[in-house]
Amino acid sequence: MGARPSKRKILSVSILYRQGRMIWGVILALLISVSAVASPEFSTERVSIELVAEGDGLPADGGTVWLALRQQIIPHWHTYWRNPGDSGEPTDIEWALPNGFSAGEIHWPPPERLPYGPLVNFGFSDESVLLIPLTVPAGLEPGTRVTLTAAVYWLVCADVCIPEDGRVDLTLPVVSGVPGVNFAAVDVFARARENLPQPSPWAAQFTESDGRFEIALLGGEFFTPLEDGQIREVSFFPYVSGLIDNAAPQTLRYGRGGISLSTASSHRFQRDAVPSTIEGLIVIHELIGETFRVRSFTIDAPPGVTPADTRSRAAASGALLDVTIGQALLFALLGGLILNLMPCVFPVVFLKALTFVSVAHERPWAVRFHGLAYTGGILVTFSAIALLLIGLKAAGAEIGWGFQLQSPPVVAGLALLLFAVGLNLSGVYTVGASIMGLGGSLAERNGLVGSFFTGVLAVLVASPCTAPFMAAALGFALVQPSYVALGVFLALGLGLALPYLALSFMPPLLRLLPKPGAWMERFKQFLALPMYGAVAWLVWVLAQQVDMGAFALMVAALAVMALGAWIFDASYSHRNLSVRGGVLLIALVMAVSTLGVLTPRTNSEIAESGELVASVPYTRDALEAYRDEDRQVFVNFTAAWCITCLVNERVVFSDPDIAALFEQTDTIYMKGDWTNRNAEIAHALEQFGRSGVPLYVIYRPGEPPRVLPQVLTRDIVRAALAGE
Repeated sequence: MGARPSKRKILSVSILYRQGRMIWGVILALLISVSAVASPEFSTERVSIELVAEGDGLPADGGTVWLALRQQIIPHWHTYWRNPGDSGEPTDIEWALPNGFSAGEIHWPPPERLPYGPLVNFGFSDESVLLIPLTVPAGLEPGTRVTLTAAVYWLVCADVCIPEDGRVDLTLPVVSGVPGVNFAAVDVFARARENLPQPSPWAAQFTESDGRFEIALLGGEFFTPLEDGQIREVSFFPYVSGLIDNAAPQTLRYGRGGISLSTASSHRFQRDAVPSTIEGLIVIHELIGETFRVRSFTIDAPPGVTPADTRSRAAASGALLDVTIGQALLFALLGGLILNLMPCVFPVVFLKALTFVSVAHERPWAVRFHGLAYTGGILVTFSAIALLLIGLKAAGAEIGWGFQLQSPPVVAGLALLLFAVGLNLSGVYTVGASIMGLGGSLAERNGLVGSFFTGVLAVLVASPCTAPFMAAALGFALVQPSYVALGVFLALGLGLALPYLALSFMPPLLRLLPKPGAWMERFKQFLALPMYGAVAWLVWVLAQQVDMGAFALMVAALAVMALGAWIFDASYSHRNLSVRGGVLLIALVMAVSTLGVLTPRTNSEIAESGELVASVPYTRDALEAYRDEDRQVFVNFTAAWCITCLVNERVVFSDPDIAALFEQTDTIYMKGDWTNRNAEIAHALEQFGRSGVPLYVIYRPGEPPRVLPQVLTRDIVRAALAGE
């Protein structure tokens, strides 16, 4: 199949479609005038349309009768709703009716969300039934026959978009009294009416702030279904195009006063143009017993307030999170503390320890400044990451924690940085009296600067790790106003820095540190080993993201950096600035050249992890297909740069007994690989209130999805597969 068309191409098709309708209208009028055969059905290669009436005739005394335009669409194609979303055109009907007859507005069924790359459209697949009220004038002659003609225009799309049109004619007799039932169409109208949106029984209001709309439905009866996990998904479809960011996640909140749905406003939305009312559909997917049903409600929401006591919940999860701001801050603090124990942060932990050892016994008061500088580096870096993440998500990007490691240039740059630090620790080269917080005194500015950048480095190497408590905190943060999200990230940073900050302000603890001596130089050289291990891991991650040519260039860049560092140090005693400057320039050009040519492969090209459990790639459509078959599904959202993910996969999913258990329970094992950016996976994480991986979810037939702990054991997986 060819490459997917860009948004510009899709919009161009829509424009051509509108411009071409005038020509097609003239042609169709000619066809109507010369056609000798009238038919209520019309078909193209992709769409069949049929015009049917609810009754078997038209009332001679006049009144309203109902017609239905039924569209049947071949698999993998779709038509569009009244608001088509980011691209497309809605189905339109132009009527040719006898004098006195008039057709009302289309009564639209609720649409589906149709993701297409970075776009989301609203429309219909398989089938749509559009109901139309027809006003019949009084005084018709019983026994006569009346022909109703509809010229129908629609846009049908898959990987390409094709404007189509057709004419359907329906001839009905005029009858005395009330027309009888058209039994051939009973099911069509019954299903269509059952599917029609109903006026909302709950008062609706909206608020707008920080580039987001929050639409509230006020009604306490929502509280119990949410607690029981019956509501699977809630979506808002606006009637007006350009109001919201259609691709942005929609986050459900609930409280004693009702529920609210928060979503990003469109990029075209101007703050000085806040609408006086928001009209659209609220579509609710519910699990009633073992059956899913869809209900939709029309709303007309004026400005107002959101329900009191609201708490964040992901809109599409049966295992929804219930986190308050206080809990999120506490979870972030605990998660930051635990990050200090993660293997990705160990090398930096030891670097910081050497600083404390070097100054604690001679100048205990100086340790406080180093502790504050280290904490400052952590908090500044976490703030920068938080603001960047918040800004990108507000712009519509589907990203989360660790998003920077989805970029091959960032992974390569971090590998080069840690390699440079490792070479320094090994003694290959020396820059100044203090490097990355090692040694130095309070009087030397480089010492405190080194401590600050040690904090920066700690955050950078911690980004691949997700500690317990972090997932709930960060998932909560990224659906809150920016100031709340920033507070959660700062709490996470404070937790990471807290052990060293506390140590620096507690003299009794400082006395427990060993005295400085010759052992420090050996220990510093030893610390180069975990640095090189981190480099090896980052290079392995890069190998999963890029092709072999780019990977070979990265290895060459590391070799050039090592050679440059050696020449740089060897020429130091000669003070040969031209040689030293040339070496640095070559190393810099090599590194920049490497970063510039690294382009990611698709996730489907990424190597397997060596698990024994056979997996299938995650897509939402595939998951829904398995669930429709009542299959048990275990979904593993993972990434090559996620250390926690890799440990779980090596310990649990590479176990022969676990692999056998998957086969015995007939469980589908799906992997959502987030090594490179994937909007569908990012959206799935958002639905469970998460902003990063790992995330493990098991779907059992007839039950809401269940989220498992981030750190897995064989017993946890066995119990989940057995439904315990």
